[in-house]
Amino acid sequence: MLFFFPLSKESADKTKYILCSKDVAKAYDDALSGKLDNTQLTACTDKKVDETVKAHMKFASQIGLRGNTIILYQRPGS
Repeated sequence: MLFFFPLSKESADKTKYILCSKDVAKAYDDALSGKLDNTQLTACTDKKVDETVKAHMKFASQIGLRGNTIILYQRPGS
């Protein structure tokens, strides 16, 4: 599970691009590799994506996250 926590408009645009993509894994890999840097991204208008990003930001605020990169994971069997 990916947890997106955009800290700028650019990262928010990339986050929405990734979540709107038909191939989320490829879009995520492209973002991490820099392939999306300095690229005009297609605007995402999916309300579900907006709700997901808002929920991630709300959760981050509730648990006190303030920076990037943060990895949260659950141990198997926990």
